[in-house]
Amino acid sequence: MPRAADAAVASSHAGPGTNLVPRLPVLAAHRRDAAVCAGPAAAIAPPLGPIENRRYETMSPVSPAGAREPLVERVEELDTLKVCVERLLAGSSGLLVIEGSAGVGKTCLLAALVTLARRSGAQVLTGSGGPSEPDMPLGLRSQLFGQDGRTEPADMQPERLAAAFDALHGRLVRLAGTGPVVIAVDDVHLLDELSLRWLGFLSRRLGELPAILAITGRTDEIAAMSSDAQTDLRYSLNATTIRPAALSRAGVAAVLRSRLGAPIDDDLAATVHRMTSGNPRFVTEVCQTFVAENLEPGAVDLAAVRQLAPPGVTRYVLGRLRRNDPTTAAVARAIAVVGGGTCASMIAAMCGMERDSVADVIAELAQLGILRASEPATFVHPVVRNALYASLRSSERQQYHRNAAALLTEQHGDPAQVARHLLAGNPAIDPDMIDTLCRVAVDLIARGEHALGTECLQRAIHGSMSPTHRGRLALKLGSALAVHHPASAIAHLRHASMVVRQPDQVNAAHRALSEALAGDGQVLEAIEVLDECATQLAGVRPELATRARDSATLLSLLHADTAREARSRLPTDRPRGDAARTVLATATAALGAAWAGNDREYWVRALAGVVDSNALTSLQPIECMAVVLPLLYADRLDLADRVLGRLDDEVTGAVAEIAALRSWVALARGHVPAAADQARRAAAAVDDGKGIPLYTDHRSALIVTLTELGEADEVNRIIDLTAPADELPPHWRYTQLLASRGRIRVASGELHAGLTDLRECGRRLTEFGVTNPAVNRWRSTTALALARAGEPGRARQLADEQLRDARRWGTPRAIGLALHVRGLVADETADRARYLSDAVDRLRDSPGMLELARTLIDLGAAQIDCGTAAPARDLLREALDLAQRCGAVGLTDRARRELVRSGARPRRRTESGLGSLTSAERRTALLAARGQTNREIAQQLFVTQRTIELHLTNTYRKLRVAGRAGLIALLAEEAVEPTPLPGPYPVPSPREVHRSDGPAA
Repeated sequence: MPRAADAAVASSHAGPGTNLVPRLPVLAAHRRDAAVCAGPAAAIAPPLGPIENRRYETMSPVSPAGAREPLVERVEELDTLKVCVERLLAGSSGLLVIEGSAGVGKTCLLAALVTLARRSGAQVLTGSGGPSEPDMPLGLRSQLFGQDGRTEPADMQPERLAAAFDALHGRLVRLAGTGPVVIAVDDVHLLDELSLRWLGFLSRRLGELPAILAITGRTDEIAAMSSDAQTDLRYSLNATTIRPAALSRAGVAAVLRSRLGAPIDDDLAATVHRMTSGNPRFVTEVCQTFVAENLEPGAVDLAAVRQLAPPGVTRYVLGRLRRNDPTTAAVARAIAVVGGGTCASMIAAMCGMERDSVADVIAELAQLGILRASEPATFVHPVVRNALYASLRSSERQQYHRNAAALLTEQHGDPAQVARHLLAGNPAIDPDMIDTLCRVAVDLIARGEHALGTECLQRAIHGSMSPTHRGRLALKLGSALAVHHPASAIAHLRHASMVVRQPDQVNAAHRALSEALAGDGQVLEAIEVLDECATQLAGVRPELATRARDSATLLSLLHADTAREARSRLPTDRPRGDAARTVLATATAALGAAWAGNDREYWVRALAGVVDSNALTSLQPIECMAVVLPLLYADRLDLADRVLGRLDDEVTGAVAEIAALRSWVALARGHVPAAADQARRAAAAVDDGKGIPLYTDHRSALIVTLTELGEADEVNRIIDLTAPADELPPHWRYTQLLASRGRIRVASGELHAGLTDLRECGRRLTEFGVTNPAVNRWRSTTALALARAGEPGRARQLADEQLRDARRWGTPRAIGLALHVRGLVADETADRARYLSDAVDRLRDSPGMLELARTLIDLGAAQIDCGTAAPARDLLREALDLAQRCGAVGLTDRARRELVRSGARPRRRTESGLGSLTSAERRTALLAARGQTNREIAQQLFVTQRTIELHLTNTYRKLRVAGRAGLIALLAEEAVEPTPLPGPYPVPSPREVHRSDGPAA
């Protein structure tokens, strides 16, 4: 028996004895991705004899129920535990210290050690520190050896202390005489002082016993223990230290899969990882919240996940704070309310404390692992912030937010922060805050933050105010809402239009209401609102009344019921008057002339003079689009792009309209991938409720570009969702949808359905007064369909009509396309080749690369049919090059087939490697290699997540890589740079100045 009296008070070390693991290195706190197991079941340590592939049992009473789950990303730690047990069975002994931050999994590792020891036949003694243990001197004794009814005073005399230690050591020696022993003590930092001293006493005598002393503790708490205890339990020469690291994102995903029993996508795993910083305990609590609230991992809103406040985390955080001064909890809650990154002076003002005192409390919270030790203060784990915020009563939370808003307002803080605090402070019940809320909203809208500014106005409008004040506020709110959700703006603007009385406000309310109605598809109602505005203002502000009538005329052109009467009011020359009125009237007149195919050069010159005018941005977005269309029909793509670029940069509304028109401009240039991106952007804006395009149907642009890209399945899905021809409203934009859909149906062999769409399109265009083939090429497709249906005479008649009208309009593209169709329906082979050859000559003088490639293919095929395959090969090779440059997948395949038919051997399409990727797959791969998630890529490219998953699957297969890691390595090795999307485009050459055509559907 050793000399117990000396051991009870001495701080010097006995000899190291026989080490458990001779000088094992301390495990690194970080983990390489290679250490992450493929699945949760594989994360268990390597097999140990008969316990191969079994899950570790819990260690009552210290381990949580979660210890029955497989341990993820703990391979090295479990290997060390295995070595410990093997050496114990061989007669060795030693000290094992498992330390780390709270919740990192120390208890589960201790439970794993206990399970290994028990299954190997060793005896196990377990104990644990706890909140009440420091008040129970030598309380560990009863946990390890059972309750003997004895209690000890905290100030025991050395002789009595020595006797107690001797008695405990004697019992341990007798137990070890019957077999190896593991003493497992969890949370030693929560033990009483005498229990800690006895553990130190024991650690110096392990060499005499076949025993392991395994302890766990929080790193910061162990560091705060007395120097003697640290020396004995942390820096002993025969100690092995394990410091488990936080889970990686892959590790978090593995835990989520195991706990929730469902596939976990990268976005959800990344969100939970950011919330918890990979803390296993917090990840487990998030999983339990998912189960308790019946959240589906595959359908959950990530924004809602980021706000989760698991009850277990709340209990844990509040439990830690209760052991500190009340000001600690007050400061932590204040930071939770105002958000991380707030300076100490702001927190001090909110809590009524001195700045230095707050700085001390923040340092204390950093020691507790709640905040980072930095200025300004931020939470280590965002989920802890959620927990603290959720722990506040509603009244407390609102008061915190109001205090924060008042302080930020005094300090001229960020309006967005002020707004968020005001909204959370429920200002609707506080009339004094309404004016502040309105001022903040105006600042936000001026900065372009319409969503938040609108939310402020929506809250403010429910406050107590006069009818006039409410009307002005309704005008502000409606105008802000109209930018990103026109349908929700209508009621507010209608109220404002009935209440406001000042002429400028009357004009603003009616014009904003008309635009919101038009954006919601209610064109006739929008026209009525403008007519009413003109009537009210005619006697007081005639210039505003005239402008309202001009706007009504423009909208009237876009509905079949009013188009004829509107055309009769159009001027035949450029209008005069104030700048804004001149631009609008000029654009309206130019649009009507373009539809009729009249005076192209005159109206292009007139529009060229207003493209860079400041008056352009004073118009409503839907009025500005009237400037773009005539330029697009006339092939002045440089000017059209300049207008659309200005609108994209300077106008916040009409996103769908701008994007749809940019899609047609890109397609007119032959830039198919860029056109598809803009078409998807337009479709996404419509789906988000940001308004319906008036001039061009977003689905029309999308199905045409996707067809060129070879995305037949997506095209069919979109077409299946559209209404039959006779059910589409008589709006202008549906003429384009009918033409595009008819073209797709004819190409796929659905002649009857395609001709139904095309004939309805032609009937409607007649009502709108459209004869110009640069506006809509429905006659081209109809002629081809009739030829296939056995009506060649009618087909040639339509083709001749189109060629006549194209020559009257005079642009090379319109003429070339008309010649192309005339050649395809010609009854003689020689006529066919002649028309097609003339079409190629015309199209070479136009910017239409895509149409040129298609015509070259048809001309080459005609020459092959005539028996002149040699010259056809040169044409087909040029067509193949053009189609590839345009990114037109279907056209590229057709050019290859015709080349093979001509006897040439075109280079085969690469089936693997970077060259095999489509443009969409290449863009997706580059974004994925930059670390973006599938959801982020889908949002940027305006497609669904399913589309991104398909692109990545195809990319991995073609590049022969296993996943993102391989993709990143391959692209880095090849030094692949992103291909810039075309646009804005350079000023055209002089040859392009007289080119023309439009968004032919």
